[in-house]
Amino acid sequence: MKLIKKKMLYMAVVALAGAGMLVMGILRGNAQMSGVGSGMLAVAILKLFQYFRIMKDPDKVRQLEVVQNEERLVFLANKSAAITLYALIIIAYIAMLTLMFMGNTALSSGIAYAICAALIIYLIVHAILNKKY
Repeated sequence: MKLIKKKMLYMAVVALAGAGMLVMGILRGNAQMSGVGSGMLAVAILKLFQYFRIMKDPDKVRQLEVVQNEERLVFLANKSAAITLYALIIIAYIAMLTLMFMGNTALSSGIAYAICAALIIYLIVHAILNKKY
């Protein structure tokens, strides 16, 4: 039950972020932002309904908790997250270099700062987890 409540809280935050993007997109006349926001809001609402239905059936709750705590799936999720972070940093670095050569130094500097921030956060989290485990 605790796992589902955490997932529901996460989906509620996603729904709020989607609603915020939808409103900002409408107010600013940005169709792309409002489209992404409405998509996030719709998916989050559907997932919340799904979790409400699962909470009503104790067997489904136990089944979900077993699946979510399966060692192989946890390993795959962690490995996928790590590879995604590496790929994102490489893509951002290529974008930064491209923008720098195109003369857009402000945007390339912003991407460079974001890359540095991601790497610093990675090092801090790694140090904390190294002490904890």
